[in-house]
Amino acid sequence: MDQYLNDYKDYLKIRGLAPRTIKIYSSILIKFLNIHKNPCEVTQPQIISFMLQRGANRTIQQTHGALNHFYFGVLGLEAIKKIPQPKAPVFVPNILTEIEIYHVVSGIDNLKHQAIIQLIYSCALRVGEALNLKVEDISKTSNQIKIVAGKGNKTAYVPLPEPTKNLLRLYYAKYRPEVYLFEGLAGKEYSKSSVRKILNKALVKANIVNHIRVHDLRHSRATHLLQNGMPIKMLKEILRHTKIETTERYLHLTTKTLENSMSAADNNINQLLNQPLLVA
Repeated sequence: MDQYLNDYKDYLKIRGLAPRTIKIYSSILIKFLNIHKNPCEVTQPQIISFMLQRGANRTIQQTHGALNHFYFGVLGLEAIKKIPQPKAPVFVPNILTEIEIYHVVSGIDNLKHQAIIQLIYSCALRVGEALNLKVEDISKTSNQIKIVAGKGNKTAYVPLPEPTKNLLRLYYAKYRPEVYLFEGLAGKEYSKSSVRKILNKALVKANIVNHIRVHDLRHSRATHLLQNGMPIKMLKEILRHTKIETTERYLHLTTKTLENSMSAADNNINQLLNQPLLVA
């Protein structure tokens, strides 16, 4: 198993998969090899059975991807070739309004905590990207930050809004981080669990009862940018998506704004005509 696992990790690294994905895929392979000691002798029905035992569609998808890399990349076999990929679950994130975001961020008293949450939202960052930031990744001469080896193991530059940069200046002047922009104990990288606690506390204070994850701040920012006229191709660059189809998932989230805009326009027309636009 150790040899299989080492070869597998090396293969995934060459393919450029993110460290988190390699960790997830490796744990799936370990579970698979614990059941099937001789993977070259495993039949398709056995692979399908293992996949189905994994639970929800998203987990089955991850299992399919993990085993697909193992059989094709490491073993050079096609045992999984004809096994269908389960359909992706419907993408329905929880979205905060701009007003709710304002109440969440402004209600945080701790300057460091406020800077973390505002940065994640305003730059539409994944939480890992925010916590991996180093002081040197914040440009001193322009309004942008450098994301080193984000999802897909790519390096990118992301616009940094002026208000957020000003907040980071205040934060830096007070805390003086040396390596990571947001440092935990002993100068180490700040933890994701700490960020979740910060957000949950801020949500309670803002009287928001919906279940909101830290990643939903990124979803909310993407939706707000679309609602306020940003072209979909430009949003794709902000979010650093590889495919435009991934960004287009946000389009349906703007439907409510379209409804509100149409309703406001109809109200204006009704006032001008002094009668309803349509008669029921």
